[in-house]
Amino acid sequence: TVCNGLHVDANGTWHLYYQYDPFDIVAGNVHWGHATSDDLYHWVNQPIAIYPPDNNTQVFSGSAVIDVNNTSGLFPNQTDGVVAIYTLNQDSPALQTQAISYSRDGGYTFEPYEGNPVISSTSAQFR
Repeated sequence: TVCNGLHVDANGTWHLYYQYDPFDIVAGNVHWGHATSDDLYHWVNQPIAIYPPDNNTQVFSGSAVIDVNNTSGLFPNQTDGVVAIYTLNQDSPALQTQAISYSRDGGYTFEPYEGNPVISSTSAQFR
């Protein structure tokens, strides 16, 4: 399912992020998968981009943007930082929160923002 993010970097490489369960063909332990393409026809699978913070949580839908002007303040010396904003779905207790991860290598690997969740919730149906 393509529902997370698609962007093209400064080198012309397209990055696609999608919901992915590396352990099953049915969604359950959802991560963000990652694939790249130079022509939007041929795709190369990349390592998992975003991992859930624990076994009780899944990484649901969201968006990824290139922070060219460093508006996040996370990339003081670069113009290709990527910020991902997404929903974390916790099973027990059932909660949905909003979180951020960022990439300093053009969108290949992401680190969770230490201030997560950036929007807390007390509801199982935040969205």
